[in-house]
Amino acid sequence: MKSFVKEWVIPLIAGCILAFIIKQLLFFVAFVPTGSMEPTIQPGERLLVTRVHKPEKLKRNDIVVFNFEEAGQVLVKRLIGLPGDKIKIIEGVLFINGEEIDEPYIVYADKETSFGGEEITIPEDSYLFLGDNRPGSLDGRFWSSPFIKESDIIGKARFVIFPLNKIRTVK
Repeated sequence: MKSFVKEWVIPLIAGCILAFIIKQLLFFVAFVPTGSMEPTIQPGERLLVTRVHKPEKLKRNDIVVFNFEEAGQVLVKRLIGLPGDKIKIIEGVLFINGEEIDEPYIVYADKETSFGGEEITIPEDSYLFLGDNRPGSLDGRFWSSPFIKESDIIGKARFVIFPLNKIRTVK
């Protein structure tokens, strides 16, 4: 019995503890259930996500996983607005700090005006996220508060890892 505990039980417990620590501190897998990020990420794909411990190091256009408290869900969206940015969307065209932004990842354009045509300023502790499939994405343009707090950011998507024939980096 002593041999069984040494050879099987202790390594199994150690492996479970190590897996728990890795998931909590380093990376995890996220599932994408909808087409809101098409064509960048397809419905049903699974992402390898690295934990974000310093959200201020995120860059515009990163694909980020965050807690969306309004709906009690974890979402995957593209980071569009950083703290302090001024955002305006007129007939589907994105302006950040007065400059028109080219969004080459947008295939399915949305010609709508968002935020009532007004310019919004992102608070210092918050970010703005939008889906790549603008007509099919329920994102910051439609939420009661368009901003996600820094404390709700979980991780940055790095790779599509499933299905196996679609493994690739996320850009």
